[in-house]
Amino acid sequence: MGVAVGILNGWGLGLDVGLLAVYLALLYTALFCPLLVLAGLGAVLVGRRPGRRAFVAGMVGGLLVFNALLRFQVAAQFVTDTPHMTLVGAVSLVGILACGIGAAAAVLADDRRRRWRRAAAVVGGLALIWVVNTWQERPLYRDLATLVPSLLADTSVPPAPAPVPPEQAWPETRLVVLGFDGLSWEVLLEPLRSGELPGFRALLEDSAYGYVDTLPKVKVDAPLRWNLTWAETLSPVIWETISTGKHPAEHGIGHFYQYRLPGISRGIWHVPTFSRGNGLMGLRIFLRQPPRWKTPWQRKPMSSADARMARFYEVAERNGVSVGAFNWMNTGPAVPLNGFMRGKSLHKPRYYPPEIVDRLPPVPAGRPPKWYSIESTEERERYERVLYDQMVVMGREIPVELMLYYTHFHDGTNHHLWKREGQGDKFFFAGVGHPELDPSEVYMISLRLMDDIVADVLARAPDDAIVMVLSDHGFDWRQYKHHNAPPGLFIARGPGIEAGHHAGATVYDIAPTLLHWLGLPVADDMPGSPLSVAIPGGPLDGPVLRVATHGSAKPAPSDGEMDPAELQKLEDELRALGYLN
Repeated sequence: MGVAVGILNGWGLGLDVGLLAVYLALLYTALFCPLLVLAGLGAVLVGRRPGRRAFVAGMVGGLLVFNALLRFQVAAQFVTDTPHMTLVGAVSLVGILACGIGAAAAVLADDRRRRWRRAAAVVGGLALIWVVNTWQERPLYRDLATLVPSLLADTSVPPAPAPVPPEQAWPETRLVVLGFDGLSWEVLLEPLRSGELPGFRALLEDSAYGYVDTLPKVKVDAPLRWNLTWAETLSPVIWETISTGKHPAEHGIGHFYQYRLPGISRGIWHVPTFSRGNGLMGLRIFLRQPPRWKTPWQRKPMSSADARMARFYEVAERNGVSVGAFNWMNTGPAVPLNGFMRGKSLHKPRYYPPEIVDRLPPVPAGRPPKWYSIESTEERERYERVLYDQMVVMGREIPVELMLYYTHFHDGTNHHLWKREGQGDKFFFAGVGHPELDPSEVYMISLRLMDDIVADVLARAPDDAIVMVLSDHGFDWRQYKHHNAPPGLFIARGPGIEAGHHAGATVYDIAPTLLHWLGLPVADDMPGSPLSVAIPGGPLDGPVLRVATHGSAKPAPSDGEMDPAELQKLEDELRALGYLN
């Protein structure tokens, strides 16, 4: 496991990996030795003296069960922060426990033939569980080529948003990218069917649209050149892949935090992370740094200083394109650039240029509540609207050609409320198939906010600008959140873009696409390629310019200032979302 974590962090083989392996050995020892001691004491109390093989059997069975739970998250959902269990998960959990008992029995068997038969049964059982879970975790793809046109045709088409007065517009903007974290076709389809969301409907009327696969397997120039699959669909990880077009093993953002361990020269930015139910088996249990505790390890939020590879907006700025990045993921602390920035991080400074703050609408005091209900969601919605109003002012006072906006609001609402609102408060429920989702009022609060933003952007952007809506992942309403990487979405409208459904997009294709639309070269070391959405003979149908690489990310301050109270609130919110123990 230490070697695997080292590879995922881009370390290669060396002293750092060896030390990490030692730490992990200590971790597993601390986890399992007390359990074995208790089991031994229990055996002594009932009059049986456990031998060496009994301890080995307990260790083998326990390791198998713990590691199987790490792999098959669907089997541990009944102890997560939104407890539930699918039929497949319940069967998997029973099967995993049976395999653990079988492995222990194989060690204890006196006859060699019986030992091998039991071991073979355990291997076969785990293989069967793997097949069933892989089938259950398959991402859902609906027939958007048929569904979306039919939904738009079922009701009268609302009028397009009226342009704003010239003094309120963004006349120089060529490309607007709206990042809506966690937005899924699953929650958009039903409101579109009922005639709601006029902003999205206006955008979809003449746009290219489709799914965006979340972190599929690609070949990368990582140590040992492994074909790596990134299993953790965490927002900072996926959005950095969107921004760079590179695999997480290369771009350097692997979590909300990075960790520093004694003697290891580099930060651990990819750590096995799991929800509350099975977080005990991950490395993070000994990386928790409680307030007021003096610990030899450190944890700090990821920032733009941790990025390794150039982002598409940095490439654009290098080539003379003015950029406005508002709340875009992994952009704090704000750095000087040709345009404006509000960094999404607790690292300060948060705004560039700093003097713009005095001319912006003030955000409400404090942070939005960490728990979601109708009341707290409405409060959060007011907070998010003020943030968008800030971007409107910045875009008006500092005209830019490329504008980026991001919000995590919809993703947070889904994390807290998808199970209760979509499936009820049952502890267990059957979930083999893909249910149709009927968004509740809580969902509609975040959807209407995003819809208003889309409509406002269409009204402010010039007619010849490209507007793109993008999400990093969706949600799967069968099981636990988005651990099985359900696809996100893209919707893009503008001159030269061919309207209709387009399949095959992945997060690796977004950066090459945006660079191509800006007339800039695509790097050969990007695994993706521009989306094939150009109208033949249109302004976007030119040859794709190429360059070997776009190099490193723009330098950023390594340690921006952070308010300890704000840092604690961030940890509370991430813990509420299930990302921290």
